[in-house]
Amino acid sequence: MPVLPPVRSPRWLLVFLGTAALLAAGLLWVGSANSGRAPAQDTTLAIVGVSAGISAVLAAIGAFGGRATFACALLGLLIGMGQMIYVALTAHEGFADLAALASFMLYGAIGLAVGALIDLGRWIGGRQRRA
Repeated sequence: MPVLPPVRSPRWLLVFLGTAALLAAGLLWVGSANSGRAPAQDTTLAIVGVSAGISAVLAAIGAFGGRATFACALLGLLIGMGQMIYVALTAHEGFADLAALASFMLYGAIGLAVGALIDLGRWIGGRQRRA
């Protein structure tokens, strides 16, 4: 049984919801651990909105055939989230939190690019086999 739903399956909505919840919870926890208090309501809504936007784009890519792109981008974001959590628990000086946020975005972008290359290679390979 595959881990990700098939292309154009309605189960991608569940993947979107789970991904959005995971990203929002992680970012909110890192923010509260870094500052020592819960974020303000407008900050919370902004984080939830950005997490939902990222998740919607990734789930749409996965639902329309870019399953490797979705998986690699999510893996990159989770690696970046892990680094952000590590920084929030250990380093409290300078721009460490901003560097961790930049690496979160960078790892996500690297995962997106690697996954897109994998999907592109699979698509070109499938077209060559049919020809």
